[in-house]
Amino acid sequence: MVRPETSGMLGWVFQWLTSGMLGLRNGDENHIAERTRDEY
Repeated sequence: MVRPETSGMLGWVFQWLTSGMLGLRNGDENHIAERTRDEY
């Protein structure tokens, strides 16, 4: 979906948003937050 060139802040925010939505649905928001914090 997101091209490698766009993997800057925009890409990170997009990933965080999508991961957050999935995390909320799966009840894994804490795990997602920790993982994104490490990647950032």
